[in-house]
Amino acid sequence: PGCRSLAYFLLPAPPGIGVVGDYAPSYTAEGAVAAKTVEERLTVVEQKVAENARGFEGLRDAIVELGARMDRGFEAVDRRFAAMELRFDQRFEAMELRSDQRFEAMEQRLDRRFEIVDQKMSRQFYWLAGIQITTVLAMIGAVAAIAAAALGR
Repeated sequence: PGCRSLAYFLLPAPPGIGVVGDYAPSYTAEGAVAAKTVEERLTVVEQKVAENARGFEGLRDAIVELGARMDRGFEAVDRRFAAMELRFDQRFEAMELRSDQRFEAMEQRLDRRFEIVDQKMSRQFYWLAGIQITTVLAMIGAVAAIAAAALGR
């Protein structure tokens, strides 16, 4: 049962432990194998090492395949992130375009309102200037009339 070390097969068993007569301890990983001599035990060890080597080759191949699968998976995730980034970029650009259009429309409305206010203020300025000039002329006329009346008397 379980994996045995090389010493198990090559060293003689301690007295009274798993020994029947001149036989070495039995190995039962794949059936009962009763090794009688060091050569037979060495043959068993070599077979097990060869089996382990084949197992490691399979394990190595499985690890390489797993690495390739993981690389493909990461590439798929990268493609998904790139697609999401593209969609977000398109959405942000569309939102930016809409907000730019809204700000442009608001700016145009404000420009029109300022132009209207400017035109009203220009008209009011002309009226105010006209009223002041008229008032000055009226005052000059009143002073001239008072002066003519004072001189004519």
